[in-house]
Amino acid sequence: MQIRRNAFTLIELLVVIAIIAILAAILFPVFASAKSAAKKTVDLSDIKQLMVGVLFFTNDTDDTTIYLPYPAQYVPSPEALWWTDQVMPYVKNKQIYSTPGANGIPVYAPPQGYRYPGTTEDNATTAQITAQGYRNTYSLNQILSKADDYNAFGPGALSPDVMTSVSNPAQIVYIGPGLDWFEWSACMYDAAGSQQVDLFWNSSLDATAPGSWGWGYETFNMDGNPADAGYTGGANFAYCDGHAKYAKMAIGGDLVNPDPTAQGGLNAGWYPQAEIIDNAGTGAASCPTNPNNDLTAFEASH
Repeated sequence: MQIRRNAFTLIELLVVIAIIAILAAILFPVFASAKSAAKKTVDLSDIKQLMVGVLFFTNDTDDTTIYLPYPAQYVPSPEALWWTDQVMPYVKNKQIYSTPGANGIPVYAPPQGYRYPGTTEDNATTAQITAQGYRNTYSLNQILSKADDYNAFGPGALSPDVMTSVSNPAQIVYIGPGLDWFEWSACMYDAAGSQQVDLFWNSSLDATAPGSWGWGYETFNMDGNPADAGYTGGANFAYCDGHAKYAKMAIGGDLVNPDPTAQGGLNAGWYPQAEIIDNAGTGAASCPTNPNNDLTAFEASH
């Protein structure tokens, strides 16, 4: 008499489970990588659209760049519009101001002269910000927007730049990643063996990293391994000529702070393909050295 078997043996079940576990170990990283790549593509499209909006803005303002001087020195009445709201009439989309990859909390300058993004009232309340506001995860070029105009000249002393006067517009970044309202700059030689220094988009350690008092706002996930921060160790940028592209981050400090752990990790990385200003000077001595990165005098001479 032949006995029919209607169930798997224990060994067969274990083999199946082992095969599923192996396939999962292989495929899950692939799925995660594909998800990150999709977010990076969306982010690249968004930042490109924002730059197109900026160029329309400059076309309507006699070619001048967006002016966003340091709020402690710039307290108009009524409050000035946040840079995103200055561009909003040309993009008409609040969602593209927030990269899908970062979930950090943005830091805004108000109540020191600027309205929160989306708000229509001065000194907006929490309820008004919740009802009207939107999230922004992009920052402007520190020099072109005059965003680090601290003390020497006072409010409005430095006038907006003219976009067509920017040297090498295909190399100079206008919009990049940032949860703060302006980015930090890294001063570096422009090439191996060169003495010419340029300013590049900087990346600091996340404020939650051990021993850090850095911002960590320029590249998300800088609290872990910087090589994996942002989108696989890099970020998308929009340039003054209108194009946008992905750039890899280099790990390490700049000429002023070569130790990436110094000053709480304010100079933990930089983007060699994302210049803030070209031909900033000759030799490391020409780099801005104020510990607060006060670029007012530097801006006045460039």
